[in-house]
Amino acid sequence: MHTAKRTGVERAKVRQRLRHRCVHQFVDFVTMKKLILIAVVVYTSNSALGVAITNCSKIRYFGSFSGYNLPFKLGNEFNETEALRKKAYMLACFDEKGVLKWYEKRLDGNMEFRHEFIYNSDGNLKTVKGSNSEGKITVHSYD
Repeated sequence: MHTAKRTGVERAKVRQRLRHRCVHQFVDFVTMKKLILIAVVVYTSNSALGVAITNCSKIRYFGSFSGYNLPFKLGNEFNETEALRKKAYMLACFDEKGVLKWYEKRLDGNMEFRHEFIYNSDGNLKTVKGSNSEGKITVHSYD
């Protein structure tokens, strides 16, 4: 009889430990979700569109682009509020001198492709770094 009670007590302790472990795992899961949410909020706080804005004096929004040479010609400019309502648009970053630093095509709020531009001291295009939604990066250098 004494051993049966001990077994019951041991079972209760095991159940309690398992419950405790499950609660901690759930708390860790909830904590991780909160951390991810905080990271997303911090990342998107720079813009309602979720773009990390660095070295930009002005962000502008466009409805179209054209041309075969880089950088593409951007057209049909509108404001950020209109961009949030559109399915597809171009987002462009300009420095304080009005020089294009990068642009990005967005479709359904997600980046489709992005081109970043580096210019030489003469103002001519030196390097273009392109990336797509799958993370593929290409770099073109010009002399």
